[in-house]
This record gives sequence, structure tokens and C-alpha cells, in this order.
Amino acid sequence: MATREKKRNPVAPFTTSTVQQESSRKLRFSVSALWGWRSGCMKASAGQRGLVGLITYMRTDSTRVSDDALKDVREFIAGDRFGPEYLPPAPNIYKSKKDAQDAHEAIRPTTSRTLRKWWRST
Repeated sequence: MATREKKRNPVAPFTTSTVQQESSRKLRFSVSALWGWRSGCMKASAGQRGLVGLITYMRTDSTRVSDDALKDVREFIAGDRFGPEYLPPAPNIYKSKKDAQDAHEAIRPTTSRTLRKWWRST
């Protein structure tokens, strides 16, 4: 039996429906449990700075990610954690569905600082 590498493409960013599907499938969360978790992430405490959101707006049908967020996470990958060899030459851009309103961007961490704090704690 021969083995060979298989190329896998990353999945699109979460929308409201895909985050509900994956949280149910992988974590066995009910919809109410997911929305309780979402509320905690949207209003997470940051000590003296008051309330700081850890994720962007949760009710969205868009897979668009802002240019500032892409720049921020590319800097995080290239510099802080992995190195430039892990950075793709261009960011992945995903198409939203035809009927997507696209008023809000995809669900994601608010900043890479959120990722840095989490990564250092693991």
C-alpha cells in the first residue's frame, strides 16, 4: 500500500449556522449552550479595562474577514508563533452565499492579542 500526501484546504470562517452545526457535532452543545458561551465571549472581562469582547458579532451569514484582521493574524503567524515559512503567500478569500447580507464579517477572535494570551496559557 502506497502512502502519499493529500492536500487539504482550510475551511471557510464560521457563520452563525456553521458554528451551530460544528458546536453540536463536535462538542455536543445545544443551541442554548452555544448562545450562553457566545454571550460570555462577547462580554468577557479584561480586569481593569472593563468588558472586552473576545469574538466578533455572532449573528452573521458572511465569510468575509476584514483587511485589518487579515493583516493582524498574518503578523501573528509570521512573527509571534510559527514563522514566515508557515505564512501562505496570499490570504484565503471565501465567497459568501448569493443571499448573504454581508453586513457583518465572519465570526473570529477580535484581535490576535486574544490569540496570543490564549496560546501562552496553553
